[in-house]
Amino acid sequence: MKRFSLAILISFLLLVGCQNLPEFGTVDPSRVELVGGKARSIEVLSINDFHGAMAEESGGKNLGAAKLATVILNEQKANPNTLLVSGGDLYQGSALSAITKGAVVNEYLAYLGLTNSAIGNHEFDWGPDNFNAWSRDGKFPFLAANIVDKRTGQVPSWTKPYQVVLLGGHKIAFVGFSTIETLSKTKADYVADYDFLEPAKVAARLVPEIIRDEAPELIIAVTHLPSEADKAIAGKASGMPELYELDDLAKVPGINAVVTGHSHNTVAGIVSGVPVVQGYYNGRAVGKLAINFTADNAFTITPSAFEAFKNKDQIAEDAGAKKIYDDYNVRYGAGLADKVAVVSGDLAHSRAANVTPMGKWVCDVLKAHYGVQVYVHNGGGLRKGFAPGTVTVSDFWELMPYDNYTVTFKTTGKALKEVIASGIDSTDFGNGQFSGVKIRYNPAVSGTAKIVSLTLDDGTEVADNALYTVGTNDFQFFGGDKYTMIQPNATEVKETFDPVRDILIEAAKKAGTIVAPSVEGVVTKL
Repeated sequence: MKRFSLAILISFLLLVGCQNLPEFGTVDPSRVELVGGKARSIEVLSINDFHGAMAEESGGKNLGAAKLATVILNEQKANPNTLLVSGGDLYQGSALSAITKGAVVNEYLAYLGLTNSAIGNHEFDWGPDNFNAWSRDGKFPFLAANIVDKRTGQVPSWTKPYQVVLLGGHKIAFVGFSTIETLSKTKADYVADYDFLEPAKVAARLVPEIIRDEAPELIIAVTHLPSEADKAIAGKASGMPELYELDDLAKVPGINAVVTGHSHNTVAGIVSGVPVVQGYYNGRAVGKLAINFTADNAFTITPSAFEAFKNKDQIAEDAGAKKIYDDYNVRYGAGLADKVAVVSGDLAHSRAANVTPMGKWVCDVLKAHYGVQVYVHNGGGLRKGFAPGTVTVSDFWELMPYDNYTVTFKTTGKALKEVIASGIDSTDFGNGQFSGVKIRYNPAVSGTAKIVSLTLDDGTEVADNALYTVGTNDFQFFGGDKYTMIQPNATEVKETFDPVRDILIEAAKKAGTIVAPSVEGVVTKL
């Protein structure tokens, strides 16, 4: 994979800061004024990485469906020539969405009038067979020009490479792209029949065809490609090497703007001369591409992002969206609010941290349950922390929305070192979480060589030729998050098929109180 170049850094230095923008929802007659029979101003709103966040988060940043609808619908009222698109990852993440296999989200998206959506990697979390139903129920097409069915050599039947829309009399082509990271961020079986091609290479071929066949006034890429603003500066560029996907796509002639996602950032700026937006995640912000035309049909595009979570207490709930959530919650939410346990201390979790209190607790529970010496879990597979206080069944669904199960096996100390080293200071996936070993490492060294010492909890040094019993989840065992070294070095493999979520709930109920474990000394940077 290409590394971050100076040109990319310069491009991202041009990204402008995002703020609460008063023009959202503000009526301005010039925005609906006609020029030559067409609207002077049109707008493309975008959400991304919604992750089924239908409920407002008490004390947190998630607006919930009803307040997010108010933000979007008010903007559409201010300028009727406004549409909404999505950067993907719409469904996976909340208990209500998972239980209904996305039905509650689709009814909501149909209510909002979503025009189209890119395909995110998490759209495959329940397998590849849901897209047709989601499109039918949500009343929108999925767009992904760079996914190819190996069996046919064509874009799959459940998606389209692009969509042409008339908005305010203007002809716009939306072309979709999914990140090639999907191959390592999804269960291998679910994407085995598909190739994910580099977006820029596909765009270089497809965009001239769209211009020739459709003659659009502008082309907007709706993508699940990551983007960053100031986080790409101050030496953090290497933390997301796949950003080249966006930079290369933006350089393709004919692409006028890009909607992004995947990296859960608020972005509104310019990359390689092209406007780029991203709306944080969980519906916390809304991206906007404001497109203004002149009499000679020239146009300018201004990117912005409205961080609605900063004022969420002042936003009213939209009655129609609230009813959708309430109806599903009554029908399917029974038991989700049931108390499981009380948390003592802060079970914090960040995918950027080398072993968090939450990661340590999860691995401790699973290590004890399966009687293994070491348990490892990918950091990105744990989606939240628990603050002190009561936690419910719904909290555990949000912590572990995936239906992963544990695989136990034996492996050598040499292979175990490679597994642990791979997850320390990871550059392109959540840092590894584990229990049963302690590591001292040198951050200036790469690969397994970074390990200065790896010991079991009792202080015994892990020996290269010795065998150890290990547990992990099936996603990681079969190569997810680039842990491709686990399966080939495993013996006495046992797939338990016990859902990880159920084991955690059972252990928490039995304990009554979850005491946040100390992570001091688990990972020591030298």
